[in-house]
Amino acid sequence: MRFMFMLLLSACASGGQPAGAEMMPDEPRMPIFQDGEVHPAATGVWRNADYGWILQIDGKGIRRWQDTPAGCYATAQDGPTLMSQVEYRYFTRRGEERAQFEYLPSDGHTVFDRLPALPAACGARDLSRSQEVFEVFASVFERHYPFFERRGVNWAGNVARARDRLRPGMPDDELWQVLADLVTPLGDSHTKLIGAVDGERRRVQAGLGHTLPRIRSAGGEPAWLQALVAQTREQLEGGGHHVGNERIVWGSLGGRVGYLQIFTMGGFVDDQAPGSPEWAAAELQAVHQVLDEALGRLAGHEALILDLVARHDAMITIEEGAIGGFGSHVSHCLAEAGVFDAGFRFRSMVLPDIFIDQAGPADMYATARLSAADIEARVLSLMGLGQVRDKRA
Repeated sequence: MRFMFMLLLSACASGGQPAGAEMMPDEPRMPIFQDGEVHPAATGVWRNADYGWILQIDGKGIRRWQDTPAGCYATAQDGPTLMSQVEYRYFTRRGEERAQFEYLPSDGHTVFDRLPALPAACGARDLSRSQEVFEVFASVFERHYPFFERRGVNWAGNVARARDRLRPGMPDDELWQVLADLVTPLGDSHTKLIGAVDGERRRVQAGLGHTLPRIRSAGGEPAWLQALVAQTREQLEGGGHHVGNERIVWGSLGGRVGYLQIFTMGGFVDDQAPGSPEWAAAELQAVHQVLDEALGRLAGHEALILDLVARHDAMITIEEGAIGGFGSHVSHCLAEAGVFDAGFRFRSMVLPDIFIDQAGPADMYATARLSAADIEARVLSLMGLGQVRDKRA
């Protein structure tokens, strides 16, 4: 059984940059490999203490290891997204025994310290059995996850109860459920469990709602996205324009309303090696070209806002900004068009004029009263409904 579990720890205090790791201006960024040869200064074993990552670099390439309190095992860049398959390409020396590694120039600040050799624990034990998988999983969370107290989770107690459910030779699907039951109480959309059990791809992640899980269980996201693109183009004059390596659709609705939709976060070119600086520049250039043409051709169209008003009874704008931003402009536009005279209902949700302490996204949105529950309450209030359960699509 293969499990991949991801911890996004951007809120950790260290942020991947240990004390004394200030950038040295006289140390240039260098490619790890050039003309098939590894840079001598990059050769060796490197460890990032914040995440427990170990890089073993030699003439054969980069081998990754995950160092945990329960054992050290080899990993691979074979994740479900493009960037999770891209390997480090650049390093910047931060002294004799420290270096910063990056996928693309200036894309991060992950700092590694040189080790004299690969730790003896790496590869020393078989960690593929149920008990070992569980212990590695639990120890990684205990060492690196920073929000147990904030989320009211007694991790040590939950792990102890979960450990009692383990048994030698237990089926993979039972082990998966044990791990899933540990992740679920966190309620953290930035922490996910992804894996395959008996060939079936599985995912545990908070905050997905109902639509994405239903799509994944039905035909998968690629099929759903293709159908969505086709449905969108049916509404546009002449089928609109399907560009950006078929990732962007734009066109005109009825000759007066412009439409533009970017369906993915990348993949706009396919003639560059992924993860290279040339690839990153080509991706941005492709998007810029599409936006320049689309916005130029749609400049004479009417505002989409007025089209929405004609088709709906109420509108709510939501923005990560204070009063006076997007919502205020929309309100002014509607007032000038006289739509409020006919009883159209409008509300704007904005960030409050208070200092919000740094925390997880869910907690910060809750403080700002912009959480999903707050938005639902505003919708119910605006529509005068007692509950919305029976009215959801």
